[in-house]
Amino acid sequence: MPILRESISSLNPLDLISNFIISIDKYLSKRPSIVSAIFLTIFLNYKNFLNTPLDTLLYTFITIFLFIKIIKKFYDNIFEKYAAKLNYSFNMKNLILGLFLIIWTNGYFVFSDILNYRIKFRAKEIPYLNKNFFDKMIRVGLKSEADIRLIIIYVFLFITGIFYSLNSIYSFFIFDVLYKLSFFTLLNSIIPFSSFFALLNLDILGKYNRYISNKRKSLGNGYMYPETGAMRIFLGSRRRYIFSVIFISSFLILIRYNANIYDSYFTSAIFAIIIFAFYLTNVEFDSIKKSVVK
Repeated sequence: MPILRESISSLNPLDLISNFIISIDKYLSKRPSIVSAIFLTIFLNYKNFLNTPLDTLLYTFITIFLFIKIIKKFYDNIFEKYAAKLNYSFNMKNLILGLFLIIWTNGYFVFSDILNYRIKFRAKEIPYLNKNFFDKMIRVGLKSEADIRLIIIYVFLFITGIFYSLNSIYSFFIFDVLYKLSFFTLLNSIIPFSSFFALLNLDILGKYNRYISNKRKSLGNGYMYPETGAMRIFLGSRRRYIFSVIFISSFLILIRYNANIYDSYFTSAIFAIIIFAFYLTNVEFDSIKKSVVK
């Protein structure tokens, strides 16, 4: 008994918490689509969750689960010849962030990372085939992942527009669920959550990050911050990321206020081109002129 008491007392509380999180993470990682569908069902119905009929929750769950599976299959078919494999995995830190945001905003902001695929290249180089639009966007190296993620986001932009149009025309429950899901998924896909957390300079968070960094391999995905893939786009293609943020955010604002879908696309594109041109002229090119490196 003294030995048992001594061994229990010697355990670090952080070790217990970390091991508990790792155990849950491993269990949930085997069923990422189901887990994401469950929590997204809760998030989308957070405001009136207790008063929502059980059949509505069930239909919402089935709709989200099938959508995650179908969209994953759709992207697999697009990228199957580019030596790139997409894998949708569960991220415990994203779940914690999602719970915090849904409670903090009282259901107004839904965190969705269903486009945050892990991209693995089966070959060191991706051939530049120059056959179609997608071939022209694929490159070699760090930029390759950014290219693929941008294709994923822009294809999803048009999918969101389709669901917005269908939801505006027909008062159908499934269209409403898919529109809300696609809206928040697209919004989260351009927010660099990982950079926000990395910039925090809190002592307690710093100690926690140093501790948890030793557990990265055990946690499976190797990242100690919540993330949706936006920061990887920024690192791989900074200028295109900035243009995409302007274009997509302005598009989402317009459809949020029930603007016409065609006007939303056109106005967002024009606005993004103007702001991006101003950025290039006054920031990018101006800094190059002032650079001492010639």
